[in-house]
Amino acid sequence: MGAGVFYSIKSIKNSDFNYFKGIATGMFTAVSSSLAFAIFIFFYLLSNPEFLQEIKNVEPYGNYLNAFLISFIIIMEGTGSGFFLSFGIMQWYKKRSS
Repeated sequence: MGAGVFYSIKSIKNSDFNYFKGIATGMFTAVSSSLAFAIFIFFYLLSNPEFLQEIKNVEPYGNYLNAFLISFIIIMEGTGSGFFLSFGIMQWYKKRSS
């Protein structure tokens, strides 16, 4: 995800570029990639119930997990990671351009 966010911000850097547009581009990249991965995992877990059961057996709160909840967690973690990556990369660009 880090490379995707970095290169998406880098691709818009030459056009009309400002700090918030860079963060928004990084967030859009992170959320869209997390959403695509979560949809894939959702359908994979529905088609492979043995794998879902294995996750439930290993995780401490496994009794409460289902395919939808696991996909939702992936989206939330990806969004949080994407925000911090976007913020960090924009700080790096800001320092580099000064």
